[in-house]
Amino acid sequence: MKLYIVFAQRKCRYEGEYAPEALHIADEYSHDENPAWIEKKLAEAEADDEFVSAAIIRIELGDTAFETIQDRLTGMTTVTAAVVD
Repeated sequence: MKLYIVFAQRKCRYEGEYAPEALHIADEYSHDENPAWIEKKLAEAEADDEFVSAAIIRIELGDTAFETIQDRLTGMTTVTAAVVD
């Protein structure tokens, strides 16, 4: 499973004041059907004066993470993922 996440960094008054924020997310299926949606959300974040930068980060969940998500949705465990871009 692939996830496309718009992350943005708020303007900080001092280093480390804010962590990057995940603003919007699309899974691989919705991204395949309408890739313009996530690009539009990125453009909105880039135009927002609250943020110094924004980017789409693609995260790929392996089979184990995918199964863990399914398990969690039915009542158990935690999830880990790796950035692939």
